[in-house]
Amino acid sequence: MAYDGAFTPKGPTVLVGVNPVQAPTTDGTTATSYRIRALLATSQYMAWAAPTVAVPAIALVAPTAGVPSSPNTIGFLTGTTETLVLPAGCWMRADAPAAFEVTPGEGV
Repeated sequence: MAYDGAFTPKGPTVLVGVNPVQAPTTDGTTATSYRIRALLATSQYMAWAAPTVAVPAIALVAPTAGVPSSPNTIGFLTGTTETLVLPAGCWMRADAPAAFEVTPGEGV
C-alpha cells in the first residue's frame, strides 16, 4: 500500500501499557498506520497482535544474545516517535506501564 501524504490522525490518542488495548478510529475508516510516541526515560518494547473480539494474551519478550524477541515485538529508543503500518484494529501492549501514546491514522 502506498502512502503519499503526511500522517493524518483518524481517532483519539490512547495510552499503551502492560494491558492490551486498541486504538480505534472515530471517523468510520480503518487505520492504515499508527503514530507511536515513547514516553519513558528508558528504551521500551511494544508488541501487537491481530484484531480479535476477545482481548488476547500478547507475549512480549525482548531479544537477548542468541534469543530472538517474541513475534510482532519492536523496540523504541527514549523519546522517539515512529509511524508504523500495523494491522487495522490490532491489539497493542508495552513492557512497562504508560510507556507509549498511540494515535490511529493514515500516512507516514
